[in-house]
Amino acid sequence: MLVYVLRRLMIAVPVMVAISLGAFLLMNAMPGDPVDRWLASGGNTLKSSPAALQSEKQRIRSQLGLDLPLFYVSLASWAHPDTLYKVTNAKKRIWMGRLLENSGNWAAVERFGHAAWAYAEGVQHSEQGEYLKKRLSRIVQISDLSEMRQHLDSLYGKASNGCLLSTDLCTHQVIFLEAFDNLASGSQWKTWIPWVHFHRENRYHRWLFGDGNWWTGKGGTHSKGLLRGDWGWSIRTREPVGSRLMGRIGWSVFFTLLGIVLALAISLPLGAWMARKANRSFDRWTGALVLLLYSIPVFVAAVALLMLFANPDYFSWFPVAFFDSDRLPPQASTWDKLLALLPHLVLPLVTYIYGAFAFLSRTIRIAVIEVLPANFIQTARAKGLSEPRILFRHALRNALLPVVTILAHVLPAALGGSVLIESIFSIPGMGREMVMAVGYRDYPVVIAIVTLSGLFSIIGYLLADLTYAWADPRIRLSKTSA
Repeated sequence: MLVYVLRRLMIAVPVMVAISLGAFLLMNAMPGDPVDRWLASGGNTLKSSPAALQSEKQRIRSQLGLDLPLFYVSLASWAHPDTLYKVTNAKKRIWMGRLLENSGNWAAVERFGHAAWAYAEGVQHSEQGEYLKKRLSRIVQISDLSEMRQHLDSLYGKASNGCLLSTDLCTHQVIFLEAFDNLASGSQWKTWIPWVHFHRENRYHRWLFGDGNWWTGKGGTHSKGLLRGDWGWSIRTREPVGSRLMGRIGWSVFFTLLGIVLALAISLPLGAWMARKANRSFDRWTGALVLLLYSIPVFVAAVALLMLFANPDYFSWFPVAFFDSDRLPPQASTWDKLLALLPHLVLPLVTYIYGAFAFLSRTIRIAVIEVLPANFIQTARAKGLSEPRILFRHALRNALLPVVTILAHVLPAALGGSVLIESIFSIPGMGREMVMAVGYRDYPVVIAIVTLSGLFSIIGYLLADLTYAWADPRIRLSKTSA
């Protein structure tokens, strides 16, 4: 048993590395600039000062590790430098990368890119006409050199003095045009040769180990790393992701575990008795009822319960909003808080368990029906054991394997919570947090929940395998079964 557990844990290590890498790449592939979202979440008061805004962006990029390359290695052409990631503006970086593919001369592309961008931004902040601004703004959108040449000829060929703008912008224009002439340097052949760049310091390394010593964590300034429990910062609330999730996971775990315990308490005896009365009136009517319950969508059941039992026009038995401990007096005892909490639990728990016990009871019924004709059941009957004892002590235990398989998903479900139920009943759990994070594009929170779900899935399947051996003594966990 111990060897089996150790082997499974060893297998889990590369799986978790793959999950973390997939989550990291997914987070970095999300649209939009995280720095802009970070500034927007706190109210950007620096728009009137471009220099201060740019300095603040650079500081935030350094704090979030966005001034580093993405991974340990990157595959590009020989013409690509290993410093393209330092271009902080995403649109500018993509445009300069496309220019490099058509030129092959990074020094010329870098000079032209910065000159063209400064020229285009100067034009946009000038008092020129909108048509001319639109024509000039296309400069930083064209990456094909022939198309760029045609655009510049059509634009500047009409100017008698070679400058369409005010005197203070003509200098930028001259630098920009001179830099463009150096692009066609005949170095495009470098883009045909693949090249591998290695980056010792990168975003993935910092995401895992932090910005200090990778082994001890000493010297870290902004991040301790995922392996030390640092999930980064929430863009929406500007607080540590770990602290925010710890305040939410408790409710999801509570409702999921309590819901599955109650569902099992109902479905185990019900499913076993349905198997005992198979194809009789009790089995048919009960089967029809649980099938009806299972077919009702969760959101329909939740809204119906609220409209019926939390509505002053019908039965105002339960509260609409979820429990808020801040509304209780400061001197309230734990018992008072528990009594105040109970009415808030009824409707969510009913919504959690009605579909689960309906599905589990049908699963247990089928499993028990398959076990009842077995030889050991006939032996138990020959010994004179009572039918309830045979049913619940012998048949039911050997029919638990399908249920154990289903319960392997309990831990991931407890982490992710039920999105619909928590949203409808305003439960401050992981499901509702996921909805809010996706709605506000708070990707660090989303990725943290996805990564933790993967970890909990591994733990859930390991516990399921161990439960198999307990439920059925015929199953032996050996070295080869891992």
